Amino acid sequence: MRTDFNLSWYNSSSVEIYVEPALKRHEESGFNISSLNFTWEVVKFSPEQLDLQLNFSEPIAISPLDIQDELVLRILDSSLFFSLQTQTELHESSRLMK
Repeated sequence: MRTDFNLSWYNSSSVEIYVEPALKRHEESGFNISSLNFTWEVVKFSPEQLDLQLNFSEPIAISPLDIQDELVLRILDSSLFFSLQTQTELHESSRLMK
């Protein structure tokens, strides 16, 4: 278990974050997938909370429909996410959506 956390460990090598378009709109003719691009950084990490700052290239392209797009966060390095309560790492196939 790691106890000496450094926010720089949380990057695209340890966490994958992407927008999953609603209603498969990304399969429509003329859809520009790069309109969903964004950068992100961890601004706070504690045992109870992970705060991310996301900066979208084209914010207006996110969730333009009544049904919202989903932001998917996939853990690539589970050793950085350890439960003190269960004393286990987050499972590699964990996928969080909001």
